[in-house]
Amino acid sequence: MSYQTAKRKYHDSSETEGHDGPNSHNCFANGCPMAGGISTGGNWVCAYHHQATSDTWPRVTEALRDCENVRLAINEVMKIDMISWGASVNGYPPKWQEFAALFDNEPELQPNEHEKIRKTKYEYRLRNELAIRAGLAKRKV
Repeated sequence: MSYQTAKRKYHDSSETEGHDGPNSHNCFANGCPMAGGISTGGNWVCAYHHQATSDTWPRVTEALRDCENVRLAINEVMKIDMISWGASVNGYPPKWQEFAALFDNEPELQPNEHEKIRKTKYEYRLRNELAIRAGLAKRKV
């Protein structure tokens, strides 16, 4: 699936924002675009809001919404099998090349040499980048 297709599907499936009842898979934080995966005693929050204090939730939500390209990239990386990620398959180039092109304007987010072989390392780095941009982690120097 291409980045544009994923973006369109994500937009179509996330038209309702925030918490939609006890069976919702959305993060409980108002307007959060992430799925809730951690229970906080009846409400489900995403990993990013779980790390944050409730008074910082609006800032975290805004940062997550501003990082749509990183969020969508994480979702797409998770769907790709290891063989397609690092090697040409049936004449198609390795999938990591799509992510290198996706982040032309942010070369620091392109897969590095080690991540071209290990997609999980790349996924973790993108997740950490989201946490940094949301103010929940510090960049290593």
